Amino acid sequence: MRDGETPPKQLCQACLDDLAGLQDLQAPCRMKGCKNTWIWNRYQRLEQKRAGKSPDAPPKRMCPSCAAAFAAAADQTLPCSAPGCPNTWAWLRYDQVEHQIQAAKSGEPVQTPPKKFCVACYEKWKALHDRQAKCDIPGCKGHWTYTRKMQFDDQAAGIEGRKGHCEECQKKLADLAPQERP
Repeated sequence: MRDGETPPKQLCQACLDDLAGLQDLQAPCRMKGCKNTWIWNRYQRLEQKRAGKSPDAPPKRMCPSCAAAFAAAADQTLPCSAPGCPNTWAWLRYDQVEHQIQAAKSGEPVQTPPKKFCVACYEKWKALHDRQAKCDIPGCKGHWTYTRKMQFDDQAAGIEGRKGHCEECQKKLADLAPQERP
């Protein structure tokens, strides 16, 4: 039939026998978080069996409501969430449908896009790791955590290395009162 031939008026006996053993199946939607199903009819299952595939393993498809949301959506180009970055990232319509499903479950606004990095900022972010830095108080042997968010923000602002205090020194500093000096 794909080559333009006229389809047969009826099935051969082998196909009829196979078709008799098959029923329509409710297959799960392929979208993460969606609990809906779509109908995989017995004729489609027969075609899959004749193609040498299992008639019990449905292909990954969307349910009708997800397919309608996918058709209505359009890819969007959004700004990078890193401060001062002029680049953009693409919010694909597939991701938008997944976002709608998750938003409906959590009660957040459906059309609010997530904040994401562009590819360049994400690569920088991925290369960073939290690290321990020496406390800035002279004589203290403690350390504080220089998080990758702090490192990323410092790099974006052009700051080379941040100074910080360990937990003990932070507590001591909080307890101190300002003193007047001549």
